[in-house]
Amino acid sequence: MTSIDLIGLSDSELIELRTKINEILVSREATDWKVTKNFVVNTEYGGFSLSAEGLALYNQLSGHNEKSSYKIPRYDPYLIEVVSTLGDRANASCAKLNIQTEKLSPGAICVIRDYDGIENLIVVEPQHIKNLGGDLLYMV
Repeated sequence: MTSIDLIGLSDSELIELRTKINEILVSREATDWKVTKNFVVNTEYGGFSLSAEGLALYNQLSGHNEKSSYKIPRYDPYLIEVVSTLGDRANASCAKLNIQTEKLSPGAICVIRDYDGIENLIVVEPQHIKNLGGDLLYMV
């Protein structure tokens, strides 16, 4: 680490230095401050659903008593553990569940889009989100 002697710098030099420091902080924020998050998505036609064995293990791990897997958040750590532990045995008859890992910036929005049961995880970074009078409008 280097030290900088600020005494004797002109106003324009101080402004330039502050600008460079801000650029460094912003670039670090964009890369270093991302959070790794796992999601479960279905990658085959049919739709998201846990097998009976998968749902039983989820309820055992989480302490919940879910009758169906549809209400379980896709980022739920117990769901991630079930899919990781059971592999294909976690899949219901028309599902192929996979864990997708994303690096997310603070404020990112994740949306799961479904087409005939095949799901895609879409990440919208904060710089593409605009707040218009309380309504979220995002561009993908």
